Amino acid sequence: MSDQEWDQVQKVHLLGTFNLSRLAWPYFAEKKYGRIVNISSTSGIYGNFGQANYASAKAGILGLSKTLAVEGARNNIKVNVVAPHAETAMTLTIFREQDKNLYHADQVAPLLVYLGSEEVEVTGETFEAGGGWIGNTRWQRAKGAVSHDEHTTVEFIRDNLKDITNFDSDTENPKSTTESSMAILSAVGGDDDDDDDEEEDEGDEEEEEEDEEEDDPVWRFNDRDVILYNIALGATTKQLHYVYENDSDFQVIPTFGHLITFNSGKSQNSFAKLLRNFNPMLLLHGEHYLKVHKWPPPTEGAIKTTFEPISTTPKGSNVVIVHGSKSVDNDSGEVIYSNEATYFIRNCQADNKVYAERRSFATNPFPAPKRAPDYQVDVPISEDLAALYRLTGDRNPLHIDPNFAKGAKFPKPILHGMCTYGLSAKVLIDKFGMFDEIKARFTGIVFPGETLRVLAWKESDDTVVFQTHVVDRGTIAINNAAIKLVGDKAKI
Repeated sequence: MSDQEWDQVQKVHLLGTFNLSRLAWPYFAEKKYGRIVNISSTSGIYGNFGQANYASAKAGILGLSKTLAVEGARNNIKVNVVAPHAETAMTLTIFREQDKNLYHADQVAPLLVYLGSEEVEVTGETFEAGGGWIGNTRWQRAKGAVSHDEHTTVEFIRDNLKDITNFDSDTENPKSTTESSMAILSAVGGDDDDDDDEEEDEGDEEEEEEDEEEDDPVWRFNDRDVILYNIALGATTKQLHYVYENDSDFQVIPTFGHLITFNSGKSQNSFAKLLRNFNPMLLLHGEHYLKVHKWPPPTEGAIKTTFEPISTTPKGSNVVIVHGSKSVDNDSGEVIYSNEATYFIRNCQADNKVYAERRSFATNPFPAPKRAPDYQVDVPISEDLAALYRLTGDRNPLHIDPNFAKGAKFPKPILHGMCTYGLSAKVLIDKFGMFDEIKARFTGIVFPGETLRVLAWKESDDTVVFQTHVVDRGTIAINNAAIKLVGDKAKI
């Protein structure tokens, strides 16, 4: 293939698509509305013999369109791709004579009309169509294998190739770079290895002395904090036990117990002592486990929290850290809550070290059963929920400031992951009853204004496995999740 043959095809298909999109973009952005339907090819998706130039150009259109979909989301610009199975001059030698009329372009045109209309809800998607058949094509990633060594070796890949290429179970279907990163974080952070090398550091005495000099934080809360949190998770005046302090059954949704970790500067300081070059803006929250030790949890009081590392695992230039906390009544010393959070932190370094054992419920993978869920409920989210939820403690500007969100590669502010966690917990409590343990992986983002769909499977008398989907984009925000019901509080 000559340079001219390569360049001509790239200019017609990829550069032509880019130029036309660039021409229309300012008008779409000004009107806060736009629809783009780009034409790719099955050659671009799957490759094809003798079409290196054409397949590359059509594959480039897929990447271009997905990026335009991300950038256009804030201005209601929806961008999708169609890969037709159509009869063209290029396919005359492929189709059998009796099949040719089945693949007429008329069979693809209605899909283009719909994707260009006001009614279309999806964006960033790829569709194949032909012969009256239409289907959405997506990426799928195998569960893979996790290396617990600081540097992954070629031998590890060779020895684990079957797992790396196994699509039989626990597959992922990421739709964004964020979802992809979160899924990897879930894998490397949720699979602790007891054989990890524990490095004895003789120089830790000085750091331990510094920790002792810094008092453990005490968080004081009352019924106002409880009611605010409950309302942020969807409680209404029809549920007085959540919103009225004088109700005989006044209570707090137990995921309230994680707020202590967001209301403490010492939590962040402990990261800085474990990690070298730590930047909190490069942190992704991948998993969270919460244990309620005192039942019922208090609705007012003062809680003192101690923080301790559970493990640090270097992954190239990044680190996976499991961070624990224990919260006790400041007066009696009785344990109220404990938390274990798994974080993926970019561009930092740490020792490969296990500091403490994890609870079994926290490390259980809890895959979603293959059968239909026992319970399913949709949870609409207000456009203003992130603004309300941040008042409970997590005031990260990522959840309110459009410019900050754009800098973090999001089209607009995203909902707090722990808000999605709490919303899911509340509907599960309303259906199944109270729990004293909950564990979940964050596998995707949620935007305020979207609708969540919580699916639940009761796997035993005390365990409910659940997933939380984003209906609008067909993604999964929470996976590998479960609650452990409190015996006399369970409903079914």
